[in-house]
Amino acid sequence: MKIIVIYLAVFLSFQSLFSQERDAGMLLWYTFNADTYDYSGNEFDGVSNTNAYTFDRFGNQNAALFFDGINDYVALPNDARLKPQLPVSMMFWVKCDNLAPQYTTIFTNDFSTSAHSGVWTNLSTDGRMTVSYGDNTGFYSANRRTKIGTSYLQTGRWYHIAVLVYGPNEMEIFINCKNDGGTYSGTGGSLVYGNYFSGSVGRKDANAGDNTYYFRGILDEFKYYSRPVTENEILTDCKDSQTQIIELPSNKLIIYPNPTNEILTISVSEKYDKIEIQSIEGKLIFKADFSEKVNVSELPKGIYILRVTSSKTGTFETTKFVKR
Repeated sequence: MKIIVIYLAVFLSFQSLFSQERDAGMLLWYTFNADTYDYSGNEFDGVSNTNAYTFDRFGNQNAALFFDGINDYVALPNDARLKPQLPVSMMFWVKCDNLAPQYTTIFTNDFSTSAHSGVWTNLSTDGRMTVSYGDNTGFYSANRRTKIGTSYLQTGRWYHIAVLVYGPNEMEIFINCKNDGGTYSGTGGSLVYGNYFSGSVGRKDANAGDNTYYFRGILDEFKYYSRPVTENEILTDCKDSQTQIIELPSNKLIIYPNPTNEILTISVSEKYDKIEIQSIEGKLIFKADFSEKVNVSELPKGIYILRVTSSKTGTFETTKFVKR
């Protein structure tokens, strides 16, 4: 079969979008598409002790990261820029396998072994989302300030989470695009960081004398900011939260390598005659007749959606890919 290689033009408008997002207080962005690279542009690549990449909420293989609840985590670089003063915020997708407290720590930007310090997020003992910060003086309620949401999460279900921390009486938790409200607990003082340890995804030291807590479940698209994200950003990031696509892929559309630097090879089991590439926000980047190979070398680094369509039947398949 004759292979037609499609060369893509440089899309300056999309490059501008990426630059704006990177410059607007985004500290790091882990897509977990078969790696722990930082796609924010800040080069805060994570160091992971697990390669258990799995299916994301769309059924894409190797597009999310599974944590076993035993010792899996991703260490952040031990860099002072990742330990900013308030406000901070985070957005991510999560699917929990176990709601016991020792299995629900999702993130901390300061791993301290002797006190509540930095900012972290986890579930309460009854399965509600929480966000907290500590003053680095101990492990009790007097050493932290916490907001606890109102919704009870379930195992085996994907949720989009956004948490924002401004101060002791101003924190927000959004679940699937909606503000979850909540109540405050703890009487800790100001945000204080420890001196020695980096933050991590999927790990936090537990109460004094207890073991370290490790997350059990799947995480995807983790973003961390040194500013509060806006409601419009939250809505954009979680716009597909009402469509819980958790089935395994049909194998009708397979792409490789993913991530890729240059050539993306497409394998399909049915006949498609059109191909599109969209930004992760849904903006059309490229459209052409179907080809088995696409040259994406001119695309800015980031995440894209590839869609193949049959004009005759109207059927289509989509998947995500990462351009390094």
